[in-house]
Amino acid sequence: MALATPGRAAAQEDGIALGAVPEAVVLETLDGEPVDLGEVFGTRPVLVQFWATWCAICQALHPR
Repeated sequence: MALATPGRAAAQEDGIALGAVPEAVVLETLDGEPVDLGEVFGTRPVLVQFWATWCAICQALHPR
């Protein structure tokens, strides 16, 4: 009997390779302004943080 599970290499194939250019993404700021990440990549550091209103840790990080 054998059990096949995806390994680390398989998980990496699903992501973006280090140094690769990601697909064009336009996000919205908290003020409602659009931000085209394609215009920002390579010009300054970019941090995209995802959070949810139901996440206790997220609520602690972003109290309002």
